[in-house]
Amino acid sequence: MLAVVIGPWPYASVRWVVNCLLAVGHVALVSAVYKFQALGADLADLGPLTHEVFVPAYRKFKNSVDITALAMLDAQLTQDFLEPHYEKKTFREAWDEWGDTTRTGFVREQSEVMMARLLMSFYANDFFQLYKAAYKAYLAQAQK
Repeated sequence: MLAVVIGPWPYASVRWVVNCLLAVGHVALVSAVYKFQALGADLADLGPLTHEVFVPAYRKFKNSVDITALAMLDAQLTQDFLEPHYEKKTFREAWDEWGDTTRTGFVREQSEVMMARLLMSFYANDFFQLYKAAYKAYLAQAQK
């Protein structure tokens, strides 16, 4: 079901997570870092856990959102992103030279980053709670 909206997931990179965290704003980011430090985590400890802990938490949140509304938002974000670029001749030339796989991957990555930024700006506290719970579950599993 989630794959219908976000497609393949290879685009959840460290850059993606950094962009998403920056979208929340510096105050929220600093606050989150201090809150994770209170749990005994250093920021350097969290980076390697991106795919194992935080991406599944993001997916879980996204799975809980109305898929129809998410698909409509995704379509609008994609259109808003592509329109100004498609007006540029150099972009159109590159677009025309790309194959379907390259175009689809490019659009998916851009729209997923924009979607994550938007969701995180509106649901910053929800994401923090989910990430904190995921991290605590990871710590509990690691201690076993």
